[in-house]
Amino acid sequence: MKKLTTALLTALLLLNLAACGEKEPDDTPSGYDDSLISELYSEEGEYTDAENNTLAYSYHVPRIVSETAVAAALNDEIADQFGALVQEQKNMMASRVSLTCLSVTWTSYWNDSLLCLVVRAEMDGDTSMTETYSYDFFGGKRLMSEDLLARCELSTQDFITAARRTAANYFDETYRDALSGSMGGVGFIASYAERRAWTLSDENINAEMRLYLDGGALHMIVPIGSFAGAESYDADLALDLSARETVEKTAQDSFVKAALSGGDLTVSFEKTADSAWYAENFRFDYETIYPVEGLYSDYTDVFVGSVGQGYFPYIFLLTSEGTVEYVNLLEGLTAGFLCDGGPLGGVKGIVSFESGEVEEDYGTYQTVFAVDASGEKHDLSGAVSDADYTIPSEFLGEWTATVTHDTAEQGSYDSDYILTLTDGGGLTVQDINSEVGIFFEYTGQLNYLGTNGEGMVFGYHLNENAGTVRYGAFTLLRGSDGLHVKSVAGENFFDAPSGRYTVFARG
Repeated sequence: MKKLTTALLTALLLLNLAACGEKEPDDTPSGYDDSLISELYSEEGEYTDAENNTLAYSYHVPRIVSETAVAAALNDEIADQFGALVQEQKNMMASRVSLTCLSVTWTSYWNDSLLCLVVRAEMDGDTSMTETYSYDFFGGKRLMSEDLLARCELSTQDFITAARRTAANYFDETYRDALSGSMGGVGFIASYAERRAWTLSDENINAEMRLYLDGGALHMIVPIGSFAGAESYDADLALDLSARETVEKTAQDSFVKAALSGGDLTVSFEKTADSAWYAENFRFDYETIYPVEGLYSDYTDVFVGSVGQGYFPYIFLLTSEGTVEYVNLLEGLTAGFLCDGGPLGGVKGIVSFESGEVEEDYGTYQTVFAVDASGEKHDLSGAVSDADYTIPSEFLGEWTATVTHDTAEQGSYDSDYILTLTDGGGLTVQDINSEVGIFFEYTGQLNYLGTNGEGMVFGYHLNENAGTVRYGAFTLLRGSDGLHVKSVAGENFFDAPSGRYTVFARG
C-alpha cells in the first residue's frame, strides 16, 4: 500500500508540473527532434548595394518533414509568407537595391510529438514579423490557438484575463522609469495611457493570438505599444497563470470605504450627515457595492483620501513594485463606470500613503502624499490632475461618422455625427439628420477614468441646447480604420448595436 501511495503521489506531481504555465526540463528521448525540420532557404552572407552599403543577411525558412497533407499545407503557408519574403530579397540583391529584410530565423519548441515553430523576420525601420505554427506529428494534425488553449485546459475568458494581466505588467515594467522620471510630463502621460490601452485592448488580446508551447509553458506573441519608431513591437511573453496576491485590505475616509481582496477592488458608502449631498449629486446609493474595473497589478495596500479644495475623495492603490495607481471616484460615479486609472506619473519606490494639506498663495488644499522608502513625501495632486484631463494628441481634432438607424415606425435613416475633442478634455458632439433638417449639439467635458479591454475609458457630462445634462462613459481606441468609440455607461449616443463600437474618420 505504501508503494502504491508513493506512485500515486509521484503521478500527481508529474501532472502538476506538466500544466500550462510551468516548464520543467525533460531529457527523455522521444524520437521527435529537429531532424524532422528541413529548410526551404538556408543562406547567410554579406551584400553590398548600389550605394556601397554592406549588410550582413541570414535567411533560414523552415519546412516540416512529414508526408501528410496537413504538413504540406502548413509548409506552403510558411513558404508563401517567409519564403516569398526571402525570394524578394534575393531579387533585390540581383538589382543591387537596399534590402528590406536582413534576417529570417526559426526556433523549435518540442512538446513530445507536438512541434511549435516560431518564425521571425527582422524588417527595416526597427519592425519585425513573427508567426507561430504548431504541428503534432502523432496524428498529423495542425493545432491552432484554440487547440493550444484546450490542451492547457484554459477557457477563452481565463486566458484573456491572464493574457491581459501579463501584458499590462510587462508594459508597466518596460516603461516604469520613463513614467516616473523626467519623461513623465503631461504629454507622455497621455501617450502612456493611450499605448497601454491599445496594448490591452480586445483587438490585441484575444483567443486568436499567436501562441506556442515550450515544455508545457504557454507563450504568446503580443504587440506592445511603443513611443518611438514603430507604433508597436512584438514581445514574446510567458503567460502568467500564477495566483494574484491575496492581500486583504480596507480603507475608509469619511463616508467612503474601499475594500481590496484577492486583487479585486470594491467601493461602498456609509450614510452620514456629510454623505447626502454627494449621494444626490454623484448618484450613488448606500446598499450597492461598486466594483472597479481595470486592475492588473499585484496590490499591497489601498488608501482613500481627498485631493483638492473641498472634499473630493480618490482611491489610491500601492503595487508590489512601489508604484501608485488611482481611481477617480466622483467622476466615475457620475459617469456610472468605476475604473482603475493605471500608474500615476512622477512617483516610484512608494511604501505608504498619508493625507495632509498644502498651503499656497491662493489658499489651502487637501492632498494625499505618497511616501517613499527614504521618508520623502510626494504630493499626488499634480499627478492626479495630469491624469484626469489626459487626452492623447492623436485623439484631438474633428472626427466624423455616418450611422444608419433602423426604427420600427419610420424605417431606416442616416445621421451624421461630428465628434470634436480639444486639449484639456473639451468635447462637442453634433448629431445631424440632413433628410429632415434636425440638428442637435452637445458640449461638455471628458475626464479620463482608466483602461479596460475596449480602450481608454472617459466619463463625460454634456449639455444640450435645451439645458439637459447627460452623463455617461465611452471608450476611445485608435484603430487602423479610425477612432473607435463605444458607449459603456449612460446613453448609447451613436446608436451602435449592443457590444459594438462606432468608427469615426478624421474630419
